[in-house]
Amino acid sequence: MSLGRYRYLSIGLRASILAIDLCILILLSLSLYTISTSLMDIMSNPNESINVDFGFNDVSREYFMIIRLNVVNNGFVDMNVKFDASIFTPSGVIVRSASNSTILPPRSSKTLSLKFTFSESDILNYGFDVNPPYMNMGLEFRVISNLFGLKIDVGNIRIGGG
Repeated sequence: MSLGRYRYLSIGLRASILAIDLCILILLSLSLYTISTSLMDIMSNPNESINVDFGFNDVSREYFMIIRLNVVNNGFVDMNVKFDASIFTPSGVIVRSASNSTILPPRSSKTLSLKFTFSESDILNYGFDVNPPYMNMGLEFRVISNLFGLKIDVGNIRIGGG
């Protein structure tokens, strides 16, 4: 008689494991949908998603570069977005780096921006007048308490030069 009780217990255990697996599958599919829709929004129209402005400030005598990234969360869960970049010399010495992150609720958008400034003496000291600098950029999407994520790194982007 006690063997029958254990048989039902194992069926209940199997059902609970199946329920946990289904919950994990649902969370994973929501995460993948949220990340993929945000990534597709950037890829489908990069001219509106990524803007880079270069300029020179006459008052402070500084060169500046501002990178703006428009991120949209069309998914069903909150998404943590991190955007970072670093500028380095051709020999690999990191000169400047910046980072910006935010949490996007579902069905919302936000603009992340990074700003780099260089004085005229910085340009000459690092030799950017002869050898233009390079830049690495990273974009990271994380969802469901940073449980699932995707990180994209783009490296060795040459800034300026002939």
